Amino acid sequence: MFLAPSATTVVEAWWMTEFWDVQRTGEAVSVVAPYRDYFEAWRSRFTEEDLALLERPLSEFEKVIKEGAVARVAETGGRIAVGDDLPMLITDANLLRPYYEGPGVGISYETDAPLLPPPVPGGEDPEQPPVTTGEEDDGSSGTVPVPDGEDQPDSGGSGAGP
Repeated sequence: MFLAPSATTVVEAWWMTEFWDVQRTGEAVSVVAPYRDYFEAWRSRFTEEDLALLERPLSEFEKVIKEGAVARVAETGGRIAVGDDLPMLITDANLLRPYYEGPGVGISYETDAPLLPPPVPGGEDPEQPPVTTGEEDDGSSGTVPVPDGEDQPDSGGSGAGP
């Protein structure tokens, strides 16, 4: 997932700008662009090298992202783009407030603080045990979630929920 601060200063929140799907085929783990199918539908307009960039082994993807981050910091001086009056780039999700208070955004929490995001739905409910898929190493067949009750072992043998 690629995150950015909310496009508005009305709310202090992260906004997901893009996600890449992580897929496992046997032992191989790859990362796939969400718009790969769109580009493949227009295959005649792109080279095979271009299309190969839309699906990569996870280890290669991690390397490219890390190299890109280093290059971005070198070019921008650690800011979101080139310019001394722009906010610093945030690489720690816990530092959203300093971003809003910093140069380029300049929110004053004393006079115009952004609202906090709403609570997570069900966040006040008692904690539930995790639902399992049956693919765990412990040999369990999985559990089926039951609303307002205890999860029940899956009797279908597939390990999948309802």
